[in-house]
Amino acid sequence: MSKSVFGQQVSNLSKRLRISKAQKMTLTTVAVTSLILGAAIVLIVFLAKYIKLNANALGAKDEAIDNYSKTIANVGICVDSNNDGKINGNELSQCEPNDITLDKIPDTLQSNIMTKTATNQALYSVATRTTATAASCLDANGKPHDFLKEYQEAKNDSDKKKALESVKTCSALRVIPDALPAQKNIEAASASLDWLLKQAGVRYESLTPSDDDSEESTSATASTVDSISLSLVLEVDTTGVYHALTAMERSIRTFDIDSLTIEWGSKSNKLDTTIKTRAYYSGQLTINEYNKTVTTKGVK
Repeated sequence: MSKSVFGQQVSNLSKRLRISKAQKMTLTTVAVTSLILGAAIVLIVFLAKYIKLNANALGAKDEAIDNYSKTIANVGICVDSNNDGKINGNELSQCEPNDITLDKIPDTLQSNIMTKTATNQALYSVATRTTATAASCLDANGKPHDFLKEYQEAKNDSDKKKALESVKTCSALRVIPDALPAQKNIEAASASLDWLLKQAGVRYESLTPSDDDSEESTSATASTVDSISLSLVLEVDTTGVYHALTAMERSIRTFDIDSLTIEWGSKSNKLDTTIKTRAYYSGQLTINEYNKTVTTKGVK
């Protein structure tokens, strides 16, 4: 074999080796680049989801805080000093619900109740129907005392606070605790029924509580409504029974009749009447908390 042929073969082999080496380098470079690119894509997707999750979480927190502060401002629990319709952290830290005067919380629920509902003349008689309450609600001439006017003319916060408490007691707002008291009070329920019967001119033999109290749940989130059972015994004629039932029906406080037994009495033209009735009061109010799940797709 000549030297030229041998040299050519060596040259070709060298070229093939260089080409093979170049191919391997190219494949290695492509593989490494693909690995880096894939890792980068996964990292970018992860960061994008992480950023979106944090954005959704912050949005849900901001919405909850915003709703909470708006509720406080609209109800009139705290003073919205900068008039932005919300209660910020500084305003919340200075909040004193029992010391707020109405001029500091205009157009709020509390302000509207105290200035509008409290002056409803159709309901005002409820506050002055008993002697004990009337004594503190009427002036020296026996006329209703205008505590709201007294509040508006008060010169200092102390006098305003005192007048405001009287507005709660001696105004139409008394309808709320009278219609559905916030706690169990057998004596008050008995006194209310006693007052109704006396106003109707009906005399009764006995009025006693019974043990048949119950509890009704109004909804899954609202408070329960509990009841007080009373037993009323009358010895009256048919007109007396009618007046007693009519008085109970017209009461601002609900008296439901469970049973009514009427028998001829020992006295002439008298009926032995036994009425099993129940009055209601609101149970303890519970506020149920709930959780929201924040995901990259939104809030559930």
